[in-house]
Amino acid sequence: MTKLLLAKPVVENAVSRLTTKCLELKKRGLTPKMRVILVGNNPASRLYIRNKSKLCDKVGAEFELVEMASDADERSFTEEIQKMNEDDAITGCFVQYQFQNIYNIWI
Repeated sequence: MTKLLLAKPVVENAVSRLTTKCLELKKRGLTPKMRVILVGNNPASRLYIRNKSKLCDKVGAEFELVEMASDADERSFTEEIQKMNEDDAITGCFVQYQFQNIYNIWI
Protein backbone atom coordinates (compact mmCIF):
# COMPACT_ATOMS: atom_id res chain seq x y z
CA MET A 1 0.00 0.00 0.00
CA THR A 2 1.33 3.41 -0.98
CA LYS A 3 0.91 6.28 1.44
CA LEU A 4 1.15 9.85 0.24
CA LEU A 5 2.88 12.17 2.70
CA LEU A 6 2.03 15.85 2.33
CA ALA A 7 4.54 18.36 3.61
CA LYS A 8 2.22 21.38 3.66
CA PRO A 9 0.19 20.31 6.73
CA VAL A 10 3.39 19.48 8.61
CA VAL A 11 4.92 22.86 7.77
CA GLU A 12 1.73 24.72 8.66
CA ASN A 13 1.61 22.95 12.02
CA ALA A 14 5.25 23.79 12.72
CA VAL A 15 4.73 27.44 11.77
CA SER A 16 1.70 27.61 14.05
CA ARG A 17 3.66 26.13 16.98
CA LEU A 18 6.62 28.47 16.38
CA THR A 19 4.33 31.50 16.15
CA THR A 20 2.72 30.57 19.47
CA LYS A 21 6.13 30.02 21.07
CA CYS A 22 7.41 33.39 19.80
CA LEU A 23 4.35 35.15 21.22
CA GLU A 24 4.85 33.41 24.58
CA LEU A 25 8.50 34.46 24.68
CA LYS A 26 7.65 38.05 23.74
CA LYS A 27 5.14 38.20 26.61
CA ARG A 28 8.06 37.35 28.90
CA GLY A 29 10.21 40.10 27.38
CA LEU A 30 12.33 37.98 25.03
CA THR A 31 12.08 38.51 21.30
CA PRO A 32 13.46 35.48 19.46
CA LYS A 33 16.27 36.41 17.10
CA MET A 34 18.16 34.37 14.55
CA ARG A 35 21.53 35.50 13.23
CA VAL A 36 23.05 33.91 10.17
CA ILE A 37 26.62 34.26 9.00
CA LEU A 38 26.82 33.80 5.24
CA VAL A 39 30.31 33.11 3.95
CA GLY A 40 30.58 33.63 0.20
CA ASN A 41 27.94 34.36 -2.37
CA ASN A 42 26.53 30.96 -3.34
CA PRO A 43 23.07 31.43 -4.97
CA ALA A 44 21.67 28.28 -3.33
CA SER A 45 22.86 29.49 0.08
CA ARG A 46 21.24 32.88 -0.53
CA LEU A 47 17.93 31.20 -1.40
CA TYR A 48 18.10 29.02 1.72
CA ILE A 49 18.79 32.06 3.91
CA ARG A 50 16.05 34.11 2.26
CA ASN A 51 13.60 31.33 3.12
CA LYS A 52 14.80 31.32 6.74
CA SER A 53 14.30 35.09 6.88
CA LYS A 54 10.74 34.72 5.56
CA LEU A 55 10.07 32.04 8.16
CA CYS A 56 11.30 34.32 10.94
CA ASP A 57 9.00 37.08 9.68
CA LYS A 58 6.09 34.65 9.54
CA VAL A 59 6.51 33.40 13.12
CA GLY A 60 7.41 36.77 14.64
CA ALA A 61 11.14 36.35 15.19
CA GLU A 62 13.85 38.83 14.29
CA PHE A 63 16.40 37.93 11.66
CA GLU A 64 19.89 39.28 11.08
CA LEU A 65 22.27 38.41 8.27
CA VAL A 66 26.03 38.91 8.52
CA GLU A 67 27.74 38.58 5.16
CA MET A 68 31.39 37.66 4.81
CA ALA A 69 33.47 37.30 1.67
CA SER A 70 34.43 33.79 0.63
CA ASP A 71 38.07 34.76 1.18
CA ALA A 72 37.49 36.11 4.70
CA ASP A 73 40.35 35.10 6.96
CA GLU A 74 39.98 32.74 9.89
CA ARG A 75 40.44 35.50 12.44
CA SER A 76 37.55 37.57 11.04
CA PHE A 77 35.37 34.49 10.93
CA THR A 78 36.09 33.47 14.52
CA GLU A 79 35.57 37.07 15.70
CA GLU A 80 32.07 37.01 14.16
CA ILE A 81 31.34 33.72 15.90
CA GLN A 82 32.57 35.17 19.19
CA LYS A 83 30.37 38.27 18.81
CA MET A 84 27.43 36.02 18.10
CA ASN A 85 28.13 33.90 21.18
CA GLU A 86 28.37 36.99 23.40
CA ASP A 87 25.13 38.59 22.18
CA ASP A 88 22.38 37.63 24.63
CA ALA A 89 19.70 38.86 22.20
CA ILE A 90 20.47 36.03 19.79
CA THR A 91 18.41 32.92 20.48
CA GLY A 92 19.32 30.98 17.33
CA CYS A 93 22.14 31.03 14.84
CA PHE A 94 23.89 29.21 12.07
CA VAL A 95 26.72 29.59 9.60
CA GLN A 96 25.96 29.04 5.94
CA TYR A 97 28.74 28.40 3.47
CA GLN A 98 29.61 26.04 0.70
CA PHE A 99 32.11 23.88 2.47
CA GLN A 100 35.71 24.26 1.52
CA ASN A 101 38.24 23.86 4.24
CA ILE A 102 39.17 27.54 4.13
CA TYR A 103 39.50 27.64 7.92
CA ASN A 104 41.41 25.31 10.13
CA ILE A 105 38.28 23.35 10.99
CA TRP A 106 37.82 19.61 11.13
CA ILE A 107 34.22 18.59 10.53
